[in-house]
Amino acid sequence: MANTQNLSITSNLTQDSAPTSGLAFDLGVVLLFISLPLFPEFSKGLTVAIAVFYSLYFLGIISPWLKNIRWLPPVLLLLGVAIILRYYRTLVGYEAGIALYTMLLSLKLLETRNKKDFNSTVLVGLFLIVLQFLLNQSLPKSLYMLPLTVALFATLIQAQRAKPLPRIEVLKLALRLVAQALPLMLVVFILFPRLSSPLWSLHLKLDRLSGRSGLENYILPGAIGRLVLSQEVAFRAELQSPPLPASKLYWRGLVFWRTKGLYWHGSAPKYLPPDQITKREGKVKYRIILEPNGKRWVLALDLPAKAPKGTKLQPDLRLLSKNPIDQRTQFFLVSFTDYQTGALDAQTRIAALQLPLKKFSPRLKNLIATWQQKAHGKPDQIVAQALAFFRSQGFVYTLSPPALRPHEIERFLFETKAGFCEHYASTFSLLMRLAGIPSRVVGGYLGGEYNELGKYYLVRQSSAHAWSEVWLEGSGWVRVDPTAVVAPERVQNSIANNLGDIGSPVAFRSKNFPLLERILHTASLTWDAINTRWHIWVLGYDNKQQDRLLDFMGLGFLDHVGIVSFVVLICFGVLAIVAFILAHQKPQATDIIVRLYQRFERRLSRIGLVRLNYEGPQDFAKRVMRNRPDIKSEINTITGLYMRLRYSKYSLPDDLQKLKQLIQVFRPKRYV
Repeated sequence: MANTQNLSITSNLTQDSAPTSGLAFDLGVVLLFISLPLFPEFSKGLTVAIAVFYSLYFLGIISPWLKNIRWLPPVLLLLGVAIILRYYRTLVGYEAGIALYTMLLSLKLLETRNKKDFNSTVLVGLFLIVLQFLLNQSLPKSLYMLPLTVALFATLIQAQRAKPLPRIEVLKLALRLVAQALPLMLVVFILFPRLSSPLWSLHLKLDRLSGRSGLENYILPGAIGRLVLSQEVAFRAELQSPPLPASKLYWRGLVFWRTKGLYWHGSAPKYLPPDQITKREGKVKYRIILEPNGKRWVLALDLPAKAPKGTKLQPDLRLLSKNPIDQRTQFFLVSFTDYQTGALDAQTRIAALQLPLKKFSPRLKNLIATWQQKAHGKPDQIVAQALAFFRSQGFVYTLSPPALRPHEIERFLFETKAGFCEHYASTFSLLMRLAGIPSRVVGGYLGGEYNELGKYYLVRQSSAHAWSEVWLEGSGWVRVDPTAVVAPERVQNSIANNLGDIGSPVAFRSKNFPLLERILHTASLTWDAINTRWHIWVLGYDNKQQDRLLDFMGLGFLDHVGIVSFVVLICFGVLAIVAFILAHQKPQATDIIVRLYQRFERRLSRIGLVRLNYEGPQDFAKRVMRNRPDIKSEINTITGLYMRLRYSKYSLPDDLQKLKQLIQVFRPKRYV
């Protein structure tokens, strides 16, 4: 009898043999689960078509005659292409291409008839996993795809087996193979030269981001109020200092100069000189991680000191990115929370005093004149008079104000008296201009929820806010938030997602959640912290971070060619070590049947009965039974089961379980 270690293993599938029904079912299930996350991206017609194709495949496993219908795949192919063309109007491009690829994969299953087809279908499935990350690179997507990748490898391994392994065993083997590849993958990921932007960002188009909520380049009644209904994350801010008080968390985004009343738009004219900062205190270093929105403005803590790489500081101290934010992007910033700007030149003063063409009523002019008289013409006292007016005249801070036209500022001031932050910021700024005080409106965000685990502020679209800036002699541009006098709670609290009736006051979120809601909220923040680290350390690992790491490792002197050569040398070195180990180690059985028999041999060797190199299982069993007739029955039964499982085509379904149990309790003792 030949030695079991030298037995050749033939494939479970020959080039012309069909996969077993169990193996075909496993492959179909895995590929279906890989395709599932894409279904929401497709049209309903394409999703239904792909579901039908998979149903026909599973039906074909039960009824093989379906595979003999040669005209079926071409007809289904034409149907799928027609559906894609109707929805996408093309077969090229990343969206139509992924849809076409997914549809073709489901049809490829219908044509899987032999080992070659099976292997190629597995490889096509692996590439579909890669395509998934063109649309979504989140941690949940990665955690979802990892076990499916292992499962695909398991089906590929199973197809090469002489006898199918139990699913759990082949999954362990596939997992071990993936784990062995991880160290080399990490080396390549860390050291291989990075692109200036991730490969998956090449597909992004602004039209995919057009449906996202966010600040617009204008202020209009209701524009910011609508954002409060959105819980989308706008950005995250990681400070290198202790958390700041809420009154300091004004995140500057846009600055509006031109007004038509309640409607403000337009950035600073290009001819204006930049604002000069003469006093800088409260220095804060931090990192901003912006969510993709298709816009160019970069949110910065008021007031940014300088423009980080990839941005430009505008004359009115707002930051603009050189390119639209079409992927999650991080910037390292420095801001001053206490500052003072310099003098105002004539051109800037003219731009900051522009007024609508419409004429204002005597009632409004008298109000301004009253403030000027009480303030004795002092601008700072006029500001105080205006704030006192908003505080004392019954104004309401509401998400459901009465509808107003852009020019109806007087109706807002004297009749409705109900509005959101954009109403108060735009109205206050116009009143200041009417009083001869240069002013502008700033759009951005206020506050943010501090994530204790991640040590960063989580700022949602619901924190969008607008405030005013007025220029005062000796102080420069000064932030004035009229919302803070109408609803002081807004500075300290976030807004509840509730519109309410027209004119009803804003409801603020309670900080005392019920127990269950508090647990869910904590879990949400924990997950957000984990997912944020994933984006920073993995998806955000760019050429800058790689350069810093190489400098830390003492490899900063290497250029791209040197790094590639270094990585190639490491890979070859690892492969050489693996090849040396494999060449000098004793053959290891991967078959569970052989491993069980080897355990049986080890237990016999402990009592001095070692199988000789020239002995097969039967000869070895005969010798052992001659020497130890007291365990003859166990030896004979175990060897018989092993021979039947290893070499016979007629083993019973429960033979493997019996062999496991017998060897588990087999504990021979030495003769005394």
